[in-house]
Amino acid sequence: MQSWINEVLADPVTKLPKEINQFKQFNNYIDARVYLKNTCGWKTWETGQKFYEKWLENGEVSILKKEPDFIKIKKVEKPLYNELKLNGRVLDVGGGVGTLREFLEIGAEYLCLDPHYSSLEKIPIGKIKAYECLKEEFNYIIGFAEFLPIKDNCFDVVHMRSMLDHVQIPDLVILEANRVLTKEGKLVIGLTVDGGKFGKFSFKDHLKELTREILYYIGLKSFRDYHTWHPTFKNLKKIISDNGFIIEKNIWQANTDDKVVYIVARKNFNN
Repeated sequence: MQSWINEVLADPVTKLPKEINQFKQFNNYIDARVYLKNTCGWKTWETGQKFYEKWLENGEVSILKKEPDFIKIKKVEKPLYNELKLNGRVLDVGGGVGTLREFLEIGAEYLCLDPHYSSLEKIPIGKIKAYECLKEEFNYIIGFAEFLPIKDNCFDVVHMRSMLDHVQIPDLVILEANRVLTKEGKLVIGLTVDGGKFGKFSFKDHLKELTREILYYIGLKSFRDYHTWHPTFKNLKKIISDNGFIIEKNIWQANTDDKVVYIVARKNFNN
């Protein structure tokens, strides 16, 4: 951990200042996890989390046992992040193994928070070849987006990519992002949205979903949908606005049929 991390840490529940050596440690990582085992949605979240952790540990291969083309994925991501220009202090919530570092502006300070630590020890070789940053150590905390172990108003960017549809309480996640951002800070959320840009479902979409349900019904458990939330573009914008943000920009990721959007938002001080 870099020394500046001590400046931003807090107890995930009380939000009172807390230093690195005051946290529980797990496999040499700060363990700031706070579980919601008696809250609605816990079992759904836990089941999905176990599935995704196993998927990560097995190399992120598809249902058809095909390895991802990480170089191609990076090429798609690069122009998007060139436009986003992430700098200052960046908190990557649900950041996995920290590939976001590949796209940060020079001088940015980075902290990753994710509930799954084992993936750090089982990164696919192809991914390491594609992302140079994976050869370097970085600041990492085991924790949940609903309970950030971070002080108020201390990050310039909160980044959440492909994770808001995996959390237990999306509203609380957005509220936490609002709390830890500086006055001029920005929230960046990247997500696949149901129905794409216009919220319309094609025949192909319906057929794909029906096929998935049939395959799961006949016993192919890997075809189950383990996401906890399925927002449309309208739903996603609403939850961001309802929890204290003004949306500034929408960027649709290339080669996704306008189904993956990155929303940039800033704090709304008129609420």
